[in-house]
Amino acid sequence: MPTALPPAPWARFARLARRLLRARAVAVCRPNGSRVAIAAADDMPAADPALVDRLVKRALLERGPVALATLPEAPAAQAVDGSGGCACLAVPLPVDAGDMPLVLCAFDDGAAGWSEEDLAAVADLAEAAAAETALHHERTARRQAETMLAHEQERASLALAAGNMAVWETEIGTDRLIRPEAFTELLRLPPGRFEGSIHELIAFVLEEDRPALIEQREAMLAGEIPGIEAEFRVRCADGAIRWFRVKARVRRDGAGAPSSTLGVAMDVTALKEAESALRASEERHRLALAAMHGIVYEHDLASGRLSLSGEIATLLGLPEDLHEVDARWWMERVHPDDRAHLSCTLEEMSASCGSTSFSLEYRMRHQSGRWLHVRDRAFVMRDDAGRSVRLAGIVSDITESVLALEALRQNEQRLRLALASAPVALFEQDRDLRYRWTHNPNLPMHPAEMLGRTDAELFGPEVAAPLEAFKRRVLAGSTETAEVTLALPEGTRILELHAEPRHDTAGRVIGLTGAAIDITERKLAEEQREILLRELNHRVKNLLAVVQAIAHQTAARSETVPTFLQAFNGRLGALAAAQGKLTAHGWRGVDLRELVHQTLEPLDLADGRRVRTQVESLPVAARAAQSLALALYELATNASKYGALSVPEGGVELTASVTATPGQPALEIRWREWGGPPVGPPTRQGFGTRLLTRMIARQHHGQVHLDWDPAGLVCRLVLPLDRVLDRRQPFHPAVR
Repeated sequence: MPTALPPAPWARFARLARRLLRARAVAVCRPNGSRVAIAAADDMPAADPALVDRLVKRALLERGPVALATLPEAPAAQAVDGSGGCACLAVPLPVDAGDMPLVLCAFDDGAAGWSEEDLAAVADLAEAAAAETALHHERTARRQAETMLAHEQERASLALAAGNMAVWETEIGTDRLIRPEAFTELLRLPPGRFEGSIHELIAFVLEEDRPALIEQREAMLAGEIPGIEAEFRVRCADGAIRWFRVKARVRRDGAGAPSSTLGVAMDVTALKEAESALRASEERHRLALAAMHGIVYEHDLASGRLSLSGEIATLLGLPEDLHEVDARWWMERVHPDDRAHLSCTLEEMSASCGSTSFSLEYRMRHQSGRWLHVRDRAFVMRDDAGRSVRLAGIVSDITESVLALEALRQNEQRLRLALASAPVALFEQDRDLRYRWTHNPNLPMHPAEMLGRTDAELFGPEVAAPLEAFKRRVLAGSTETAEVTLALPEGTRILELHAEPRHDTAGRVIGLTGAAIDITERKLAEEQREILLRELNHRVKNLLAVVQAIAHQTAARSETVPTFLQAFNGRLGALAAAQGKLTAHGWRGVDLRELVHQTLEPLDLADGRRVRTQVESLPVAARAAQSLALALYELATNASKYGALSVPEGGVELTASVTATPGQPALEIRWREWGGPPVGPPTRQGFGTRLLTRMIARQHHGQVHLDWDPAGLVCRLVLPLDRVLDRRQPFHPAVR
């Protein structure tokens, strides 16, 4: 680009040159055709640009004036107005007005004559215009330099302020600071408090750092060292301790003698704190690596070299100075079963379109030969073209975690097996007592049916009331254990519950976790055991009474003692045999007909004369057999003591058959006494009546009907067939 010229000097030059040359138009042009200035008559048309360009180039080529006569191929008339009678002149100007020379072009009508004096005068005018232009450029450059200097000073001040820096200079001999205000802000001094002595400045340095700084300054002034470069602490005016870094050197005059000291001071407290934080971070990093038994590595994918940290000695038992290996060395220490997976992962990471990171677990061989479980986490670094060039990662020892996890898995498996084989239901509920998780609920429903529902929604409000009351106490914050009875449609169930509140991280109760054991069978067994114990006591008494009755009857019918002993011992043996047979069978799958015979035989009532029986043969389950045996024994004993069997002319009729009842078949047993003393309802309920009611009605959902007919007691027992039969034995009843 050509240098911009001020328009005013050259415009004046064009006007004066036009008057001197008596021309109609004068233009100051550059070689590229651009015009610096032009002066022309008002009626003068614009010159042809092509003609002007040719004039300028010809004048510069010949280095002198070029008149129209030297351009015969271009008619002069066409250069001005196209009518003829025109003169043209091009004169190179002897001035330096920038990076391009200037050419004066003059145009006039007719054959004007321009003398050497005219051209000399034009040259003088051009030099004057060039001088004025140079002066203008000099003034402009000076203003620009002053502006740039001000901007640089402003930027330097901002940089010094931003960097907490101060540039200073001291006079050698006086030790006074030439610019003391530079330290006012660094030392946090109020204005006017700092007089500017170097000794006053050194007084701010902490006493333990001051001697080393003074020693360096004296060595610099003595010429022993080229300058000062030191870090020290200062106590600022506000009491804060700050770190300063100072660099200084000696300035010398023209004779080489020291004249002043020039230096820069910078507050590096933030840098020191960052360095301290970095050291602490590095120490924490080192401790973390030591705690996790980890190796930091970099893997150059092009060369296959791995750079390792010193923790390799801790992890793999290798020398601490082993800091570089190749990929093959590393792969040889990976378990053979894990190498393929690791290789595929590395190939994927090496691909330009692959993943940017990976986390992989595999086994590595320790120097001792044992296998370690490690976790390898790495990130890929790519170049500007997106190619993978390096992996940076950490390998940590997770052997203890893997072994602990395996132990936990085995414990969980054992727990699952234990829970699967134990009648224990586990559950979790939220604060609204809605089930969130269940296991082995021991209820006639799938666990999925319970999720999101409450006990009231599952069992009804009345049935669930005791459950919800128990769980509300748990939600209040206490651990509870209780037995709860549920009256379900399929039967009464008794549950032993244990529950604890669940808390969130803030300690708030968010629900409960509980376990339930169905103890219905155990409770029934306990109740049955209690009844059996009471029955045993009662039976022992009755047995003694029976033995006594047998003894009396045998004695009454025996004429001699040997006859008595033989008959008495035989009856006692039959009684004992019946008890032993029932015990030997464990009360399982006993035939009803045999049960009746064995129960009545010890009382000498099964001979068919006084007790007539018509009993269907069917397999009776253990619990039902025990209950029926006790019931028949009680009826028989009562009849022997007080009823029809207490007199010789009395008797009993016993029938047992399967009958049709509403809903399902039932076993109906009918005991009818006849020929005995008149009977009536008892004034109190004895043990026998309670025994019949509890064992038949409660345990077997049966019915007990007692008719105290004066002609003889009639007892009718009705039991659901599915509560009596032993299903392990085939039976097809004939329902009547």
